[in-house]
Amino acid sequence: MLNSGDATRKERGSGRLSTPDITLCAEGWEEAWEWLVREEMGSDHYPILIRREVEVKECKRKVMVWDWNRAQWDRFREEVSRRCLEERWEGSVAKVEEKLRGAISKAARKWIGKKVLRMKNREIVEKELRNEMEKRDKLRSEEPERVTDIAEAEENIRRKVAEKKRRDWRKKLEEGASCAKMWEIIRRAKANKSASKTERS
Repeated sequence: MLNSGDATRKERGSGRLSTPDITLCAEGWEEAWEWLVREEMGSDHYPILIRREVEVKECKRKVMVWDWNRAQWDRFREEVSRRCLEERWEGSVAKVEEKLRGAISKAARKWIGKKVLRMKNREIVEKELRNEMEKRDKLRSEEPERVTDIAEAEENIRRKVAEKKRRDWRKKLEEGASCAKMWEIIRRAKANKSASKTERS
């Protein structure tokens, strides 16, 4: 038991103190915890603070992503084609999808490979994009006559935003989305694009 003996309840009418609240812990853990009664009154029971100091160690998990820059695409395609020809495509659609995904994954591990994702690089890119937007906004407000420079800044921002979207899309693929999930995303994207064209027309 962690209680120190201090009262945990004060009767509103008489002001009589009592200790109906007890705090239990596993045997041998009593010295590891600090037990305090606070005097802020929210009800007739005093708040109890239980505290323990612990050392927190940061655990950095390596996030692996596909190394697109070093991919050997010709060999990857050959490997996938060979595995598809050797495979017996029998069973349900789900089973066939699983076999195809397995063939692609094995070829990818062999001819594309993976690398450690460095989050710092991503943070730097996003900071650069914010800086570019701030420069453009400053030009617009302070020197609106510099039309050419503003247009170049806009184009640079559009290019960087497009690059960021491609990276985010690849990251989504690398996180292991199922084929069914990816087809659903593609279907929605096409539907949104068609709706946008209809509205413009």
